Amino acid sequence: MAGRTTTPSQASPFPPAPFRYKKVVGWGDCDPAAVIYTPRAIVYANEALDAWYRDWLGSSWYFNNFKLRSAVGTPNVYTECTYFNPLHPDDRIDLVVGVKKIGNKSITFTMDAVRIDGKIAFRVIQVCCTVDPKRFRGIPVPAWMRAGLESYRESCRKAARAAKRSTKRQGG
Repeated sequence: MAGRTTTPSQASPFPPAPFRYKKVVGWGDCDPAAVIYTPRAIVYANEALDAWYRDWLGSSWYFNNFKLRSAVGTPNVYTECTYFNPLHPDDRIDLVVGVKKIGNKSITFTMDAVRIDGKIAFRVIQVCCTVDPKRFRGIPVPAWMRAGLESYRESCRKAARAAKRSTKRQGG
């Protein structure tokens, strides 16, 4: 079971930030000890990032790379995964997508798998470069993509500030 947690509101073309992709850990995603099989974290992160692309940039990773007339490739050039807490079959997690850095020809994403108890199970950091898919040469992050990335980062900042104010009002 996976999918979006929100639908775009009428007031905004985007869903609320930060983007959360819901996932239930399947038995087939685990090793014989009933703990998530290590490489599945990367798969989960890629699923979340693809869903984020659809909601925040308007089309899937596949469409951006191969179908869009002004196609821009975003191959992954670096992946890092750190595990903090175990995941077991039937655990429910939210994969929270972050845009850590927007470079000239690269984008650094973070995907945190947050368990129902609020603990982070794992964090994936992925660096994608932007390329012309026909020549497979680096190109600057296109303006339309940069605008979507920056809008998302600003929405995340606003949401974090609002959450902090809310916590202070509640005496936390």
